[in-house]
Amino acid sequence: MKRLRRDKGKWTRRHVDVAGAILCVLITLPVLLTPRNPLLRPQAASADQQGDTRSLGEKAGKLTASLAAHRARLEELNRVLGAEAVRLEPARDLNSRLAKLTDLAVLAGLRVDEILPGSGTSGPHSRKMPIYLRARGRLPVCATFLHRLSTSLPDTFARSFELVGNPQKPQDPPEFRVHLVWHALPLDAREAR
Repeated sequence: MKRLRRDKGKWTRRHVDVAGAILCVLITLPVLLTPRNPLLRPQAASADQQGDTRSLGEKAGKLTASLAAHRARLEELNRVLGAEAVRLEPARDLNSRLAKLTDLAVLAGLRVDEILPGSGTSGPHSRKMPIYLRARGRLPVCATFLHRLSTSLPDTFARSFELVGNPQKPQDPPEFRVHLVWHALPLDAREAR
């Protein structure tokens, strides 16, 4: 084998190749020996990834079970709402509603003096029809009427009420004034004309 020699500052081709290889090793060595190098810790990185995958799988399983439970609850609530849903009547049946309210008040024991419908306002899902009722009756009779109203006509509620007695005639039953709101189906374009 020939000996490599350097002749008075001249580099041979082989000298350049060896110097380049040494330079590449010196540059690459710090990168390979750093603690962040995944090539030096493949097992630790793999174990970390497997642990992450396992925990994500457990979390996905819990979320899937929770989603199934919530869907079952939603189906149950929709079934209950479908069975107990309040069916709104058309606003054009106002006279029928006034007759039902009068019958309910008389059945409870009130003496109806006046029942007046107001002009309704339309909302996105229903038309709110105000109804004013003035009748006479004692407090238990008025309470019976309000209870029967909530059970018999669930689409109608009492917005306000007052019981006013006459101090000059304490033997007379007090006056019962109630402002009702009836939720009816909104008027369509043909009925609004």
